[in-house]
Amino acid sequence: MPDDPAFRVELKSLSSRHLPGPDEKPDDPADCRIEVTVGIGEPGDDARDDFDLWFVTPTWLARHADEPLVPEYYVVINTFTWAAVEAALSGLLEAVPAADWDEFTQEFGRYAHWEFSERRPRF
Repeated sequence: MPDDPAFRVELKSLSSRHLPGPDEKPDDPADCRIEVTVGIGEPGDDARDDFDLWFVTPTWLARHADEPLVPEYYVVINTFTWAAVEAALSGLLEAVPAADWDEFTQEFGRYAHWEFSERRPRF
């Protein structure tokens, strides 16, 4: 739970270079890895920061189990749908403890690559 119950963030946008149209779906929603850019900001403010992460299915992970894989910024969902992505993000956003925006970006940055991070992800 957040340290300050008055501090909240909200999902502002979702997009994917793999699925550029809002109604596009992966070829096999049960066997895929999709990079998603998530816009997050404070309620009542149009400003947002972008975070990148991968939504991956167990079937995709199983197909790549014999390859060396050190997943970073992965969220595992059974089947890729935008509703599943939003549900996973909603739960994750609620679980990130933060008293203010700076603390949120540090904490959420453990799960997703923040656009202003100096650290380069290993996608």
